[in-house]
Amino acid sequence: YREYTYNENLYVGQRYVDKYNKPYDYPFGFGLSYSTFDFSGLSLQMKEDGLIVVFKVKNTGKYNASVVPMVFLGFPLENYPAKVFKGFDKKFLAINEEYTFKIIVEPHDLSYYDVLKESFVRPSIGSYKVYVGENARDIILNGEVNAYPKADDWNIEYEKAKQLISNYTLEEKMLLLYSTENMIGKCVGSIDANVEKNFPGICLQDGPAGVRFSRKAQSWQAAINTASTFNRTLMYEIGEAQGK
Repeated sequence: YREYTYNENLYVGQRYVDKYNKPYDYPFGFGLSYSTFDFSGLSLQMKEDGLIVVFKVKNTGKYNASVVPMVFLGFPLENYPAKVFKGFDKKFLAINEEYTFKIIVEPHDLSYYDVLKESFVRPSIGSYKVYVGENARDIILNGEVNAYPKADDWNIEYEKAKQLISNYTLEEKMLLLYSTENMIGKCVGSIDANVEKNFPGICLQDGPAGVRFSRKAQSWQAAINTASTFNRTLMYEIGEAQGK
């Protein structure tokens, strides 16, 4: 028998020509069509259960035809292929018809095999590069998304806050900025609960008055603290920020 040395590593096929910039005729996913398509509106959302890739495709040609958009990922790793195929879809579009695609990359497909741990590992730092196109060479849309939706990611916290107050009236929103003198347990004041909107209320502490006993949360300082600065510009800026 003969022994062969398999030294290509992960760089086989399309990955090889991408890494070493080799000339080639037909990229991975190549195909012909009688029509043309316009890609737009790329949206990326990373969740615990996978990456959601949303975008629009419009048939801008003279014929009804099918389009097969593909999704490739660049992992936040060194010595790893620049683009890895992770998903696709197919849709028949009439002339001038536009369709919104939603392709989900599952958690396993967001992982790589760690030879030292002998298991698949999902990166927890850095960001993925996302590429969308009709094949591996003709990339039309691209973007980046955090590798993992961490609990201390402020963007996630902001989104939660927006969802919480999305159906609040202006008066209800203003009541979230001021505390009452309800001293319950460790609280020296509190922002009252809104039972109808399923808001449990918030416990406040002195020095300066703000939210306590809660991770990564903060409230406006007490008005007396603002007044003691004798800074009219600061007072105006705080009032403007509260209004927004």
